[in-house]
Amino acid sequence: MSCKEFLIKTITIVGGCPVQLKVSFILITLTFCTNLTAMVTCSWLAGSTPDTRQGLFWYCIQQGSTECCAQLEDYAETQNMTVPAFVQATRTFAGIGVCSLFGTLVLCMATVMVSRKAHIKKEMRFNIGANILSFLIIVIGVIVYGAKFPDDMLTNRMGPSWSFGFSAFAACVCLVNALVLFSYEA
Repeated sequence: MSCKEFLIKTITIVGGCPVQLKVSFILITLTFCTNLTAMVTCSWLAGSTPDTRQGLFWYCIQQGSTECCAQLEDYAETQNMTVPAFVQATRTFAGIGVCSLFGTLVLCMATVMVSRKAHIKKEMRFNIGANILSFLIIVIGVIVYGAKFPDDMLTNRMGPSWSFGFSAFAACVCLVNALVLFSYEA
C-alpha cells in the first residue's frame, strides 16, 4: 500500500467516526501531554526567599542568574531527612495517572480506528470509564499534594506553582472529555 492510499484510508476511517470521538482524541492527547509535563517539571512548589522551586523529583535554588538543581533524594539527604511521604504519594499517583492517560489515549485511538456502528455506544462507555478513572487518579494526587499547603502559604512564602496547576488542569480536562463522550447519541 502506498503512502497516498494509506492516507486516504486513514482519512476515510477517521472521517466516519462521530465528532465526539474526534474531540475526545484531541482532548485526551492534550491531557496526556499536560500531565506528563506537570510530572517531570520542577515547579510543583515555589518560594521567594530564597528563589526556590521543587518538583516531584528535583529541587532548585537560584541566586542571581545562577541556578543549582539536585535530585530531591540527594537534597533531602544533605538536610538529614527523607523525601516527605506526601511527595512520594503524589509521585505515585502522578505516575499511575500518566499510565492511565496513556491507556485512555490508546483506547480512544483504537475506538476511532475500528469503531463500528453496532458497538459504538459500548466503546463510548469504555472511553468514559477510562476518562473518569484517569480523573480520579490525577485528582487524588493533586489533593494529596495540595492538602500540605492550606493556610500557612503566606507566612511560609512557599506554595504550589504552575506544575501543580497543570496537573489540576489535566484532571479537569479528563472530566470534560468524559462529558463530551457522554453527549453522544446513536
